[in-house]
Amino acid sequence: MELAPLSIASCSKELQVTYQEWFCFADSDGDGRVTGNDALKFFTRSNLSRQDLKQVWAIADNKRQGYLGFPEFVTAMQVISLAQAGHPITQDLLDAKGTT
Repeated sequence: MELAPLSIASCSKELQVTYQEWFCFADSDGDGRVTGNDALKFFTRSNLSRQDLKQVWAIADNKRQGYLGFPEFVTAMQVISLAQAGHPITQDLLDAKGTT
């Protein structure tokens, strides 16, 4: 099952600003893309296991581009947030929580 990236419009304005700041921080070279290495450095701050982060990446990088643009980064952040709240990381996690 392939998920579309979470709609940025579904986030509050405040959360959009926060995600944009985090995206800029995670995008170490400022090219508008968060690569796998960038993501690993940033997402490890979530205290999720490396295996969980691999699953987050697989869900967020649904087109298998090898990087996350801002919409995909928002998806990753939503999945991380749900995982931190104790939800298992699955392909249908976002649909199940009504966030897509």
